[in-house]
Amino acid sequence: MDTETNGLNDEAEIIQIGVINDNGSVLIDTLIQCQGDIPTEVSAINGITKNDLSCAPTFPQVFDKICETLKNAEVVLIYNAEFDLRLLKQTSKRYGLQMPDINASCVMLGYAHKFNNGKRCKLVDACDDLLIYTADVILHSAVGDCELTRRLNNKMKLEIAEEQLQREKRRKSREYRRKIKAKKLAYIPDNWSEYPDFGAQNRPSGYKTLSQISLKEIHKYEFAGVCCDTYGGSGYLFKPVNKQFREI
Repeated sequence: MDTETNGLNDEAEIIQIGVINDNGSVLIDTLIQCQGDIPTEVSAINGITKNDLSCAPTFPQVFDKICETLKNAEVVLIYNAEFDLRLLKQTSKRYGLQMPDINASCVMLGYAHKFNNGKRCKLVDACDDLLIYTADVILHSAVGDCELTRRLNNKMKLEIAEEQLQREKRRKSREYRRKIKAKKLAYIPDNWSEYPDFGAQNRPSGYKTLSQISLKEIHKYEFAGVCCDTYGGSGYLFKPVNKQFREI
């Protein structure tokens, strides 16, 4: 859902409302007469003048349809829900009507939290950030902004799903590496401290550290001693198995 209004303050009224479903089909798209004026600076943004509303219905005339449509929705996605919900309630109050509670979700806050370090921004800027096509949409029209909100929400879900998929892949990769390391550590003898310390430089040709040997080839090596890397970390060194000795 999205609205266009004749201002931002407590006296502002809704002058256009749009509602679409999650497939993009239009459920409500109408201008609405207002009792107050429309400042020129507001018309410069949404393109709506007082004359444009001369044949439009009044808010009470569309109130029941708005309530029915929004109440029947599982969730109403709104970019800057706090503002639009306030304008619905205060416009209703102006005419002595009671706007029912609706299950609304703010796409702006969702985007800010997940993609913009908690910072709020304009709808078009959020769409640009996620590379959403907007050239075919009339900006600052209620239905147009509904469509951008729908596209943004869908793109956010895809991005979040991809992020979760990559996170799960990384988790499985870490778990796999831990299991492999545990299996390779089983080749370290209990008395490993009694073996030579090769340090960082004194490594005979053909010797490999535990991390350099795959689990498939570790049977071709035997424990040789301890070592350290260039950062001073400890490690284990393996040497190729002496085949002739093993055959004897």
